[in-house]
Amino acid sequence: MKTKNIIWIALAGVLVVAGLILIISFFRKPSAPAATPTLTQNANIVLTGVAVTAEAKMTEMAAITPSPLPATETQTPVPATAIPSPTVAIVLPTATSAGGVPSVDQATFVSDVTVPDGSNFSPGQSFVKTWRIQNSGATTWSTSYKLVFLQGEQMSGPASVPLPKAVAPAQSVDISVSLVAPATAGKYRGYWKMSNAGGQLFPESIYVDINVVGGATATVTGTARTPTPTPTTGTPGPTATPVTQVPTATSGTAVVTVTNVTLGVDNGNVTGACPHTFVFTGQFTLNAPATVTYQLEAETTPAITLPGPVTGPQPAGSTTLVYNLPFATSFSGWVRLHITAPTNVASSQVNITLTCQ
Repeated sequence: MKTKNIIWIALAGVLVVAGLILIISFFRKPSAPAATPTLTQNANIVLTGVAVTAEAKMTEMAAITPSPLPATETQTPVPATAIPSPTVAIVLPTATSAGGVPSVDQATFVSDVTVPDGSNFSPGQSFVKTWRIQNSGATTWSTSYKLVFLQGEQMSGPASVPLPKAVAPAQSVDISVSLVAPATAGKYRGYWKMSNAGGQLFPESIYVDINVVGGATATVTGTARTPTPTPTTGTPGPTATPVTQVPTATSGTAVVTVTNVTLGVDNGNVTGACPHTFVFTGQFTLNAPATVTYQLEAETTPAITLPGPVTGPQPAGSTTLVYNLPFATSFSGWVRLHITAPTNVASSQVNITLTCQ
């Protein structure tokens, strides 16, 4: 009986204590959970630690993550149709002289000094055509410049004629060519051009324009002379019969003579840059029109190449031949003009030497 009382008393005490705790909890405000020692530290210290940790994490991520391009460098894509195709401009330099003027050979026709266009000539009549041309370029023409036959009717003229003098820019010069009217009546025109020392033709051309009127062939009479390579005097022979073309040394009772055969060179001893162009000038005289065969001959060491023989009708009187011959290697020897028909006559030998450097 005593034991049961004790148990009830103990149980009642527990209930009382529990009830007190409930009452106290009901009337007391909720409080924060017990703080850990780290939460009671200084707030600045805690924030600094967080920042350091975040920075370390960002550094770690940056090491493995590529940095994005700055926002200012981002460009808006341009549609493909709006992008122009690339172009390449090639600028070529323009050759100029010291004064800034284009350095080019040019000639301007000034006037016909002799034989105006449409002049009339008898068949086979000899005449001299003279042009006046101006140096309208920026280079000075030397005597190595020449007037060369281009196309049309050559009228028994030479292949080229050298300038008689040097011509500075803006100056004019008269250039003459000995010609022969064709044997058949009609209208004839021959074109000529200037050429520089290097053989390059000018862009401009000039021409001679004539009319051949009268008979079909020329009739020439005169006094025949004994054939001789040099001029002679003596008793004249019989009167020559009309001559139209003489393929041999005689035609009927007339004897065709070839005299005054000469050859000269502008400079026979040259030392300098190669190739170098020599200008040979040959001459011969006929007492009557004839078909003439002529050529240059040479004996040099080493041997040089010369133009082949030329055959063609030539008028009575003096004929001038001009050869512009370029050579690229050194040589030494002599050159002469050889007439092989209608008679066999040769000029004196002209010594010539080229030393290339």
